[in-house]
Amino acid sequence: MSKNFQLRHIQQFNFKSMLRLAFRTAFIVATVLLLPDLIAISPSCSSIAVLCVRAIGLWLSVWIQWFLSFLLILISASFLQRGVLLGEGGIQLSRFSKPIGWERIVAAQDEPNLLISRILFLRKPARRLTLMVQSEDGRCCMRHLDSLCFSSDEFDRLKHLICERSFVFQLDRGRLCRAEYQESFEQSLIRCRRKQMLAMTFVAIMLVAFMGKTCARNFFYNQSGTAMRAQHYQQGKEMCKRALWFDGCFAFAWDRLAYCELALSEQENAELHWRRALRLKPDLVSSRRGLERLHLLRGNHACDSH
Repeated sequence: MSKNFQLRHIQQFNFKSMLRLAFRTAFIVATVLLLPDLIAISPSCSSIAVLCVRAIGLWLSVWIQWFLSFLLILISASFLQRGVLLGEGGIQLSRFSKPIGWERIVAAQDEPNLLISRILFLRKPARRLTLMVQSEDGRCCMRHLDSLCFSSDEFDRLKHLICERSFVFQLDRGRLCRAEYQESFEQSLIRCRRKQMLAMTFVAIMLVAFMGKTCARNFFYNQSGTAMRAQHYQQGKEMCKRALWFDGCFAFAWDRLAYCELALSEQENAELHWRRALRLKPDLVSSRRGLERLHLLRGNHACDSH
């Protein structure tokens, strides 16, 4: 830390705010992940009541795991970063960031983060304080401070202190900017918003693609199980092939396909697919037993499943 920084106060993250953030994100994540699981498990449920019970169990499992894990991450991050460090000569946004002199903050904007607020169902909109900082070589960069891990009063105090020290004015809403930096600050804000939108769009597309693929794979896999229990092995075989179309590395689908083929007297294909399942998952006991059963049917008691 710079000798001229002279640390005076540490604004730590608010535990209640972190608890609220973990609670609400866990609710959203559990609900989003449950939707494809509902589709996937529906073929294996005999009634609506069974489907509801399994759905509640899945939702609670995901919610508890995400809530505890994310809360632990937030607490660990708050311990490592310490919070926002305030000094006579400037501000440090975390333990590991460089101190920013008050005179180097040339623009500030307080704006609501409406997207996050709507996703998390926040009564008070989450806010973001964007600072434009001039470096020693004259270049400007953007720094952000979000309100999610602070109480509303704590965030307002931080914002007012930063603006009073840098501009001698308080910022309630909107922006403060030195005249010569007005145009560059506006352009930098536009670039930041574009990058944020591109990042969120990419994450959304990847999430939908991954969840859709997994949902379809599990749906057809569960349908094959229903068909097998009804001794409709040809239908079960077709459902396994559809599951494998979405995920060719799904060892359990190869194993179930082999059982269907054995029931249809397609012994060579069954052996081939059991061995493929074992290559993907060497500890898959069901496939080893299937090969042993196949060897017994052939009169081969060596039971060499390698």
